[in-house]
Amino acid sequence: MKDVDIIFEAKNVNKTFESNSGFAGALPARLFGKKAKVVKAVQDFSLEVSKGETIGIVGESGCGKSTLLSTIGGLENPTGGKVLLDMEEVSEPTPEIGMVFQKYTLFPWMTVSENASFGKRLYCNGAKGRLENDRPKNLKKRAEKLLEMVGLAEFKNAYSKELSGGMQQRVAIARALANRPKVLLMDEPFGALDSQTREEMQEMILLLSRVEKTTVLFVTHDVEEAVFLGDRVFVFSARPGRIIREEKIPFDKDRKPGLKLSTEFLDLKRSLLEELHRCHPPSFDREKLLTAIEKDHRSDS
Repeated sequence: MKDVDIIFEAKNVNKTFESNSGFAGALPARLFGKKAKVVKAVQDFSLEVSKGETIGIVGESGCGKSTLLSTIGGLENPTGGKVLLDMEEVSEPTPEIGMVFQKYTLFPWMTVSENASFGKRLYCNGAKGRLENDRPKNLKKRAEKLLEMVGLAEFKNAYSKELSGGMQQRVAIARALANRPKVLLMDEPFGALDSQTREEMQEMILLLSRVEKTTVLFVTHDVEEAVFLGDRVFVFSARPGRIIREEKIPFDKDRKPGLKLSTEFLDLKRSLLEELHRCHPPSFDREKLLTAIEKDHRSDS
C-alpha cells in the first residue's frame, strides 16, 4: 500500500486497564483493600487503512474489539503506541472520526432531524474542530440530505419512540456522517437487529460507503457480516486482542445479499470461522456437559 493512499494508521497500539473487583463491581478494588487486576485488552495492534477502504475486525465477545475501537476513536488513550489520522496523532474525539454504537443513543426529546444534526452542532459550537460551511443555517439542510439517503426523510419530525430499532440505527448512522468524517467507526452496529433489518442495514452501509466515499472500520462477532461488508477482514484473538489473520476479500463493492450463497463466499466464511474457533476455544467442556446431562437423566429415571 502506497503512503499517499493511507488515511488512517495504528502503530503498535496496546491497551491495559484495571478491572473493578470491588463491591458489586461498581467500586474500585482498592477501597476494599484488594489489589486491582490489570487486564491487557489489546496487544501490539498495527494497521494501515487507505482512503475509502472498509475494514472488518471479527472476534468473539470480550476479546478487546470494543476497547480497540474506543482507543482508535480517541475516547480512550492507548497504553502504548499511537493512532494517526492523516499523519496527525489522535488523542481525543474529533469530528473527522464518526462513531456508531450498538445502542442507538438517540435523545428522546429531539426530533429525528435534530438528532441527525446533533454531532454537527456540537462541533460547530466548540472552538476546536470547527468545520467550514457549518453554520447553523446549513445544519438542517445537511441533516435532511442524510435522512433522505437513509430512507427517513418522511420521519424527520418524528421522535425516537415512534421509530423501530432499525430506523433508530439509521438515524444514528446519519448523525455519525453529519460531519463528513474521514473515518467511520462502527461497534457491532447491527447486533441488536432482526436478520431482515440487519441485511437491509448492511446493504445501506455498502451504498453509503460508495456514495460518501467514507473509510469504514467496524468490529463484529459475525463472520458473515465481516466478509459481506469488508474489503479486508482481520481475525482478532482472544484477550489480549491481537491480529492473527488478515484476509483480502475478493469481491467488488457492489454486493447483493445473494452473494452470501455463492461457493466462494461460503468457503471464505468457513475458513475464517475455523480460524476464529481455533483461537477462541469453547468456554465449556463439551464432554463434561454431555456426561452431566446423561447422569442427570439417569437419576430421573
